[in-house]
Amino acid sequence: MASASALRNSQAESRTPSTDIPQIHITADQSTLNSATAISIPRSDFDQVPPLFSIDRRFSTANTSSDSDSGSGGIASSLPTLSADQSLSRSRSSSIGERAGRDAYRKVRIMNRMAYLKEMNVTGGTDGPIVGPTVFEHQPFDPAVDAKVLYDAMRGLGTHESAIIELLSKRTNKQRQAIASVYRDKYGKSIIKAFKGELTILFSGHLDEVLEGLFKTPAEYEAQLLHHAITGISTDEDAVIDIICTRTNRELRSLKTEYALQYKKELSADIDSHVHSSSDFKKLLNAVLMGARESGKDVNEMQAKWEGRALYDAGPRHWAKDDALIAIFAGRSFAHLRLVIREFEKLADIEVETVVGKELHGDVGHLLEHIVKFVKNKNKYFAERLHNAFKGVTVYHKVLVRTVIERCEQDMGHIKKQFDVMYTKTLASHIETHTSGHYRNMLLALCGCHEELRKYDAAHKSD
Repeated sequence: MASASALRNSQAESRTPSTDIPQIHITADQSTLNSATAISIPRSDFDQVPPLFSIDRRFSTANTSSDSDSGSGGIASSLPTLSADQSLSRSRSSSIGERAGRDAYRKVRIMNRMAYLKEMNVTGGTDGPIVGPTVFEHQPFDPAVDAKVLYDAMRGLGTHESAIIELLSKRTNKQRQAIASVYRDKYGKSIIKAFKGELTILFSGHLDEVLEGLFKTPAEYEAQLLHHAITGISTDEDAVIDIICTRTNRELRSLKTEYALQYKKELSADIDSHVHSSSDFKKLLNAVLMGARESGKDVNEMQAKWEGRALYDAGPRHWAKDDALIAIFAGRSFAHLRLVIREFEKLADIEVETVVGKELHGDVGHLLEHIVKFVKNKNKYFAERLHNAFKGVTVYHKVLVRTVIERCEQDMGHIKKQFDVMYTKTLASHIETHTSGHYRNMLLALCGCHEELRKYDAAHKSD
């Protein structure tokens, strides 16, 4: 059985292109997903690369020996293949026939690859389309005008809550920061203090969590959420995982800087000293927190094939222990890691989440399961998180509020569509059932559920 050191050697060797092993690259950025002409097709003979790791079949009784010795690997391995009747012989006696066969084979490979990328577009892979916000930048925009609208809405005997919800749900975080700055300069107090002083009834329950979150920058908001999750009586692992493991390198840098400014301590140090979890959990989490994940547009299919096989050989119990394997989960780009997962699942004939659930228990298994689910399908991951918040007798409002605030300017539109496909009741129906009053209206507005919101506020506009 190959050890993890073999992976390190293969990673080092992969940095120097070899004349013996073809280097396979595809482009997986958003522009590629929208343009079939940008796809680069690998050499047809890359299937002949010999296996680098011995296969220990512990996850399935199915015979997958052919998968370990042949097959296209990476994205191509998961694409539909030609049936026996459709297959084209490469050993035709006529050179013209051979050329025609090769051309037809390439066309099928191209069509298969385009079908895969189209599927990624629909299902919302991590590096798939991310333009699906439900809160957009409002134009024309004048922070002084908006500040006065909010000030007037809080004056007098009656508060115009609908006006406040209407305005805040249609301004981006950057615009809300500008409004708060003007409000402070013009009226001499922070807008949050104004809300708390004038809107005692409105600013209660869970709505106050939404309003406060809306007027913090993303880094400020997440730093405070993490601090509460880490330093509480018990660690809120879900919050820690949701925030750290779904962020880009830039977002993680901003988060760590803000955390240090607010709490005069490094986030990683607080995790080590306060998180009541296993050492393996902290090791993998801190590796992700480093923000060293590759962000290039090219994906090395051959390297992904090697690493998928290395994970298979090592087994899940070693994934958070060996540095070389941790580097795969914490250092590879989401697009690359998705190919690694596909290769593992091809070899094991079982989904990674199922393997983790059987082989690992406790915090490490929970962490790896979240990472894998997010990498495989970002929209499905957050849809499931929202659905879990509504399950049971108690609604997990912290998860609900956090997810809505963090995703409404990024991809809540896609998440909402994914939710409605996955479950019998729509996201809007769940919000209506489990929340009420202005809190319900604000959530509906931020999630883009305009038709449902008009049931409670006839004056609401969708644009």
